[in-house]
Parts: sequence; structure tokens; C-alpha cells
Amino acid sequence: MSTLVESLKRLYESGRITEEIVMGRLKKGTITQEECDYILSKPKVEEAEEDETVVAEEAEVVEEKTNTEENENKED
Repeated sequence: MSTLVESLKRLYESGRITEEIVMGRLKKGTITQEECDYILSKPKVEEAEEDETVVAEEAEVVEEKTNTEENENKED
């Protein structure tokens, strides 16, 4: 990717520019749709962290449900 695209990606990831600014560049024609998608894509590390969070949250829900069922069985 070009220096401009890499700079925009770095700025976007650091929160110094918004998605609207990147989309503005696309509309002006200074970047392509492919470059825009690349800039707005999440880093692999961030995606992995989100996946871990979802798995942890799902595990908590299962644990809570199991505890609730155990408590209901004790009451019977």
C-alpha cells in the first residue's frame, strides 16, 4: 500500500481521524474502495482480542445458567 494509505490507517487506528474522514478521501478519489476497506479493517490482534472477549462472555452466561439450574434443583 502507498505511504498515504498506511498513514491514514495508522491515524485511523490511533483515533486521530474518523471513518468519515476516510470515507471523504474515498469520495474525493484520493483512495480506492480497496484501500478504504484496508484502512477501516481491524488489526488481527484486535480481532483476536474481541473473539476472546466474546468467548469469555459466553462462558459466563453458561456458568450463570448452570448455577441457576443447580439452585433450582436444590430447592426441589
